[in-house]
This record gives sequence, C-alpha cells and structure tokens, in this order.
Amino acid sequence: MSLVTQTETRIKIPSPNTLFKLFRAINSQYAWSTNLTLSLKQLELVGFLKPCTLLVCGSSVHINSLHKAWINNQIIGPAGYQVNCLGELSSLHIELINSLPGKPLPDTLYHLIGRLNNSKVPATVASLMAELHKYYQCLHSQPPTDQLVFETLNSMVTEKELVLKGS
Repeated sequence: MSLVTQTETRIKIPSPNTLFKLFRAINSQYAWSTNLTLSLKQLELVGFLKPCTLLVCGSSVHINSLHKAWINNQIIGPAGYQVNCLGELSSLHIELINSLPGKPLPDTLYHLIGRLNNSKVPATVASLMAELHKYYQCLHSQPPTDQLVFETLNSMVTEKELVLKGS
C-alpha cells in the first residue's frame, strides 16, 4: 500500500521506519475513529520505495479502516510530507533473469579436479565425469556432452592449463 510521498525537499529524509512511525503517530493523534487508531497500531511496515513510498500490511479489517479514512480525507502526512495516494498492491510479479548454469566449463573442470585431488580421489575421466554429472544435477541443468568435456580437457592439456600425471 503506497502511503506517503515527500513534498518538501528542504527537509532531511528520515529512515523508512521513522517515517512510518511519524505517519502512525500523527494520524493516531488526530483520528476521530477508535477503529482507525487501532488499525494504525496494527499496520506493519514491510517495505519502502524511494523517495518516500511506504509499503505496509495488515489484516483486511485494518486495511479497510485505512481505506475508509482515506476516502473521507482523514489521513494526513507527517510534518513536511503529504499523503498523495493510497493504493493496494494486489500482486507482485518477479521475472527471474536466467544466468548461465554455473561457471564456464573449464572453470568447472578445474574446480572439480581440485575437489577430487583434495579428497585424495584420483581425477580420472570416469571420476571427473561422475562429479560433473552431480554438479549439474545440483544446478538442475543438463551436463555438457561427453564429447564437449573431452574436447575441453584436450584443449586445456594442449594449452598447458592442465597437466596429466600417470599413475
């Protein structure tokens, strides 16, 4: 619910929590309705959008009490602020931004080889492939093909980024 918008830029903007407390205090002080006073006490600050929008929540009874007070022009802002609007946020949709699954393959292979070495497990192609499948399973993603893994390992050896040691 959007509640308070700053109208004077000369004053120092308080913290969202302070602004919310000031909003509740001023409206409780001048409220003619005990329902509104109780509702203001029950509201909870759940968020803040710059420059001065408070997001609050409460039970439907308390939100409705606030609606009625707004309709009857009984909601006022703290000193230096004016309540410009009151709105209800019915839903919030978040669009997830997908990233590449994990690190680039060479970095992932270095990481897994290091983990195998630290565990005193020989970093063979078989053990590396098993670890790679576990790694991508944790990411809920398809692992690279065996051919791509072999080509990447070969390239890492050719470029002397990876040294093969015999047993």
